[in-house]
Amino acid sequence: MEYKNFAYTRVVTAPSPATTGTTLEVTAGDGALFPAVPFNAVVWPVGEMPLSTNAEIVTVTDSTGDVLTIVRQKEETPARSIIVGDRVAATITAYTARTFRFLNAAIKTTTYTADDNDDLIICNSANDFTVTLMPATGSGRILNIKNINSGEITVDGNGSETIDGELNQSVIQDDNIQVCDYSTGLWVVI
Repeated sequence: MEYKNFAYTRVVTAPSPATTGTTLEVTAGDGALFPAVPFNAVVWPVGEMPLSTNAEIVTVTDSTGDVLTIVRQKEETPARSIIVGDRVAATITAYTARTFRFLNAAIKTTTYTADDNDDLIICNSANDFTVTLMPATGSGRILNIKNINSGEITVDGNGSETIDGELNQSVIQDDNIQVCDYSTGLWVVI
């Protein structure tokens, strides 16, 4: 993820429908204030401070001029009605802050579905099991999966999503796979 200072503006054309739409337009010329996609942004009502009760974190996956394509309800925030005049800022969120620190490691011993809190999944079982990836949205998110035991780990794309063109990848004992969510429905091994 990249960052820019003062990446802040207002919504001039709201998503439609307001709680599920995936594009919004910002003040003319302000699209250039934002970093290269993907990046996370916070959207909240004008005249208020952004709080967990009134703001939504979105991932901006495409930026064409002043039109932003967004993935809604990121970082476990609820959908809200985004309206004309709302504020939009590419701010530091919990996810972006994690990029500045050590990986968030989770040890798993049985079938597991990865979520937005995962950075490193350590698989520790003598039995085979599957780790299913979260839906790929083009966020650029990187996820590491390490197998420290003798069971074979199957890393599975979400639904029909692929990893390097395959529905799944195998991770044997002492191996690691690092995958990147590089496009909607697509993961790549890096």
